[in-house]
Amino acid sequence: MEASCEFLQRAGGQLNLMKLGKLLELLDRLSLARRGIPVCGGGPVPISATPG
Repeated sequence: MEASCEFLQRAGGQLNLMKLGKLLELLDRLSLARRGIPVCGGGPVPISATPG
């Protein structure tokens, strides 16, 4: 939640949901690579396992 608020604040209060989702995914991937733990929680999920 805090990461989302930080991205929104830096974007001036408005951000496309798709872009926000991609930014959070990138943040998690970088955190996993650098620290070994995700920022937003959970583990990586392959795109084929997501709904839709």
